[in-house]
Amino acid sequence: PRADFSGSATGVSGRCPNLTFTVSGRTVVTDKSTKFKHLSCDDVAKGGQPVSGSGPTDSSGVIHADVVEKVKGDD
Repeated sequence: PRADFSGSATGVSGRCPNLTFTVSGRTVVTDKSTKFKHLSCDDVAKGGQPVSGSGPTDSSGVIHADVVEKVKGDD
């Protein structure tokens, strides 16, 4: 099944393009096929970025993000 996520990227680990982070209690992973929109993998790696995206989930409920994009903020 696919899942959507939206919120702050926290608890970021790994090195680009292979990151693991938590968004609203869901574990999200990225890899070389993940598309980053309006922010870079390095931006996400710093943590605390407001992000949204979606991707298929594996049997343990981890979301393998197809896309990660910056949530439009007030900056």
